[in-house]
Amino acid sequence: MCPFCSYRSNEKLQYGAGRCPGCGTRWPNGEVGVLRALQIIIAIVLTALGGFCLYFSAIVLTGILRGDKISWWIFAILFGLGGTLVGGGMSSFWGKLWLFRLLMNYSVVFRDYRPRGER
Repeated sequence: MCPFCSYRSNEKLQYGAGRCPGCGTRWPNGEVGVLRALQIIIAIVLTALGGFCLYFSAIVLTGILRGDKISWWIFAILFGLGGTLVGGGMSSFWGKLWLFRLLMNYSVVFRDYRPRGER
């Protein structure tokens, strides 16, 4: 099963040897059970990290409302990051994995980057 498009095949793609026939990514196909377990782990981790960010943003917000001299952008960054992580974690529970796919696609872009003279 492809972790990006859920394409299922009985043959295994070797890493870097080819592309997924469904979506064209160069990540290898994995066992369905392994990918489902990875999906649950990703969901738990992202939701927990997002929950911590939202908790700390609530602490910052109460400090701002009390009149403490805290910059509003700290709250905005924590709240935005927490909302994104919780949204990505919750989507992983239902099999969408949009945040994981986004992060993996960025890692492919940066991993394949070589300076112009070395291509």
